[in-house]
Amino acid sequence: MGPIPSYTALIRDKSDAPREALSLALMTALSGIAMGASMAVVNAVVGGGEAGATLPNLLLFALLATIFLWTRNYALSRTAIIVQAMLTRIRENIVRKLRDIDLQALDAMNRERLIGTLSHDCFVISEASESIVIGASSAVMLLFSAFYVATLSMFAFIMLCVLVCAAIIYYRRSQRSSRTILDAASESERRLFDSIRHLVYGFREIKIAPEKGDDLLDNYILGYGAQARELRIQSQRQFLKGLASSQTFFYMLLAAIIFILPQYQVDRLVIEKITYIILFIAGPMEVFVRALPEAIKANAAAEHIWSVEAWLDSAERDAQPTSLLADPEFHSIGLRELTFEHGGAEAGQGFRVGPIDLSLRPGEIVFIAGGNGSGKSTLLLLLLALYRPLGGQLVWNGAAVRPHNAARYRQLFSVVFADFHLFDRLYGLRDTDPGRVDDLLRRFGLDRMVKFVDGAFSTLDLSTGQRKRLAMIGALLENKPIMVFDEWAADQDVTSRDYYYTKLLPELKAQGKTIVAVTHDDRYYGVADRVIYMEQGSIRSQEARV
Repeated sequence: MGPIPSYTALIRDKSDAPREALSLALMTALSGIAMGASMAVVNAVVGGGEAGATLPNLLLFALLATIFLWTRNYALSRTAIIVQAMLTRIRENIVRKLRDIDLQALDAMNRERLIGTLSHDCFVISEASESIVIGASSAVMLLFSAFYVATLSMFAFIMLCVLVCAAIIYYRRSQRSSRTILDAASESERRLFDSIRHLVYGFREIKIAPEKGDDLLDNYILGYGAQARELRIQSQRQFLKGLASSQTFFYMLLAAIIFILPQYQVDRLVIEKITYIILFIAGPMEVFVRALPEAIKANAAAEHIWSVEAWLDSAERDAQPTSLLADPEFHSIGLRELTFEHGGAEAGQGFRVGPIDLSLRPGEIVFIAGGNGSGKSTLLLLLLALYRPLGGQLVWNGAAVRPHNAARYRQLFSVVFADFHLFDRLYGLRDTDPGRVDDLLRRFGLDRMVKFVDGAFSTLDLSTGQRKRLAMIGALLENKPIMVFDEWAADQDVTSRDYYYTKLLPELKAQGKTIVAVTHDDRYYGVADRVIYMEQGSIRSQEARV
């Protein structure tokens, strides 16, 4: 990708209103100039004594103060609007690109980093933007003050430039490792939260085996926590070192004005004016220095956003159809010598599936059986066109499934995966009859625990078996021609399991549905039209049952 653009490039390239961003920069500069000019007016009034305290000077000071307050308020309010609109656009772009990429590409990505970009990095940019605008305004004011000093004394201006350059060099050196420390602290915090997740989601196992909890707490949670603490302290120390350098510069400059300038026969009144300027800029200088760490954080967050978008742009994706079919036709599906390999495909070190030859017809029940690691779930992902095969063809109604028609092809299926995700509402089914949902909740024994209100389920806080039943309800309501169930009955009680095999599947078949179900329940194999046995990534045999 080359050098990653910074925060300013993100604003320039991702903002919906580049012209407004330009006006924002001008207003920020104008606020700094107005602040500096008001300081010049104050200096003139103080230096002129009673002769300077005139009505025109008062009006000029009031005008400059008004300009400063209005432009500062405008810059801050417009920054909030521009940045929030930009972040909304960035999130939308990332989510749209994410939705379109291949499952294999997503599996290869660090999902926590993706979520962190959408949440933490966007939050950092949002929070830092106000500090950056105020810091930029202060920087303009400092620049204006420097030129004002030049009009009073060129020698004082040269001293000012020398000390400022020295302060900048020292600050850059003191802050050189800040980005590295911040990245290391973020990584330690990520590991800390990962360890805490193990504690929360593995709580039962830890209660049974306390030594796991002791090891997790003592050597990982506490260790990563201490590491993150030390790194954050180091980061703060680096910032304080930079702040101390700016304060040191301020006192050196003040001392030079008071003790050195008189040695060069500079007028006393000029020295007083320059002293007032130095005292006046103390606050803006500290504001500017405090804004620099926020700018560093914003730059880091912007780089993360750029890198995530670049990765999404490079990921494999299906071509998006101009329109999706409301009711795609299904006459036949064929897997023709399909092959796939998990990891190490080029070196031949991964787990290989295939070649697979399999046909599906409307209105049949097909069971897929086999031991753990035999390739059953991979076969389903190939059937669903979620994995791209290394070789062979997936054929739908006599035509090969390619990136241009894969999205339409997948419309044929309703799926409940073994590691399914349970949605809180019926997304994509806005016109679903609530009475139909209530009837299914009763049939699956969930009506006392779950209510269907305003298109959403009242709770997802259910047992694994109950959650699977709720996922099944969602799949049934989709009413697709092919239904795929991966070990659905594994977590069900005896009654629910028997209902699934002896009532639900035959009922779906009678409706003309095709069922593809992974199962180990051999006592129910008689329900199927065919049972396919998988072994070491290949179909060992196919057995017709009826």
